Amino acid sequence: QPPPPPAPAEGGDGGGSAEGQPAAAPATEEDRASRGVSGYLTDRVQRALDSTKEWEWVSVIWWCYIWGIIVPLSKACPLFLNVLLSWMSSLMTDLGFGPILIFTFAAGFILFMLPPVPGPPIYLFGGFVITDSCPWGFGWGSLICIALSFLLKLFACAVQQGIIGKMLGQNPWVRQTVGVHKPLIRAIEAVLRQPGLSFGKCMILCGGPDWPTSVLAGILRISLVQCELGTFPIIFNVVPLCLTGSFYLKRDEGDTWLRAGNLMLTLTVLTSVVFWAGAGWAIQNEFDRNHAALTRPKEEFVDLDWLDYRAEFIRQRCAVSWQDMPRFVRIPFALGALGLILTAHVFFWRFQALFGEFKVTDDIAKLKWYGEDALVSAWGVRGMVLAMVSLSGLVIFTVWNAHRQRVPAAAAAKELAEMEASWKQRQIEIARQAKVANGSVAQTSQMMERAQEWIRTATRELDMAGEIQVANVRSKPTLKVGGSKATLTTKLCECFPSPGQDRLRTATDKE
Repeated sequence: QPPPPPAPAEGGDGGGSAEGQPAAAPATEEDRASRGVSGYLTDRVQRALDSTKEWEWVSVIWWCYIWGIIVPLSKACPLFLNVLLSWMSSLMTDLGFGPILIFTFAAGFILFMLPPVPGPPIYLFGGFVITDSCPWGFGWGSLICIALSFLLKLFACAVQQGIIGKMLGQNPWVRQTVGVHKPLIRAIEAVLRQPGLSFGKCMILCGGPDWPTSVLAGILRISLVQCELGTFPIIFNVVPLCLTGSFYLKRDEGDTWLRAGNLMLTLTVLTSVVFWAGAGWAIQNEFDRNHAALTRPKEEFVDLDWLDYRAEFIRQRCAVSWQDMPRFVRIPFALGALGLILTAHVFFWRFQALFGEFKVTDDIAKLKWYGEDALVSAWGVRGMVLAMVSLSGLVIFTVWNAHRQRVPAAAAAKELAEMEASWKQRQIEIARQAKVANGSVAQTSQMMERAQEWIRTATRELDMAGEIQVANVRSKPTLKVGGSKATLTTKLCECFPSPGQDRLRTATDKE
């Protein structure tokens, strides 16, 4: 036998590639220097850094400002909301039980009308105030708090949907900004239009944020009664959260009440997670089932599609690059974003060093606003001042960009006015063609679903007939079975058009 070939070198493939070509040698220091690659970075890292030169840095910095505003507000709003609720609680100290119920309902309704305010703090506040002041005892106070919070949620959702949502839905700019013609919102709309207590509708209405979800339902002109019905499962979130506040009042009577309050809070978190996961699953399931219908253009959305096209057309004509910005705008714009991002990180990771703690049950009279062991520390003031100063970079860029866009935006608007009619007519024709194509696909899909359902039903009937036949054979020597196949044929014929029915019946009769 000839000797075996030499083994390849460790970590290689014998010195060549799969095509027999020699493997490329690793880059040397001279190669990196000739290509301008730093000797301290690998080729892969250097390529990633080089790709950042192609980024739209104006858009990147713009989003840095957006998130630099959202993160600090999301951390600070709950703290100051606790201060507000504690102050409201102090106002109700000398009131009777009836006025307390009215005041709590009115205050909760006002807070529900504010988009950034979530529902849980309101339910928790009701558990503190109502249960403590109920003249009939702890149990009745907890039940009244749950009932009031549930009615408050339904009433607030009705106002948000029936008044705010319908008023906003009359504005084309609002409908375009919300994206009622986009696949995601169309999928949500399809789920919300399901009647009764369907799983997906309940998950979206109960798991979505309070104000945006209800207002979106009003913009989409969905039935108010059906949405109120789909909101009923929120009771599984209201009950443990109200009891959390009620049990917290008895924390000084023993560890049992404290553990019970922690258990109710855990149940609240679990129900919220179930609602969120269910909403995501329902939307994705709607995409999987009706992707073609959700993504095809529709004639009723032509005006909104035109607004999208118009906005994108003007944006491209007025686009500003990093090189187009003068230095007196570029420097404060970049430094402001950097300062705001640093502030957001400090707010997120070191919030306790900037602000103190204040609970809804704390005494508002003992609140200290500034200083050591106060609500706002010296570093907290510095952080807020840095955030306000950083926002000046965004103001400078916005003013400069608005002045710069006047001439190209006016020219683009004039050009769009000339092409609007022809563009909409062409889009209408595309929508009509897509509707015809989607109709045949939908008919085929429905026919296949019906066929699968009938086959499952007929299979069960045949299995039952077979079991009967086996039982009868044991008792009788002969058995005539002729109905099972005819039943299957009849059910299948109902799923296909008339030519398919005739062929199927003919083939069965011949057998």
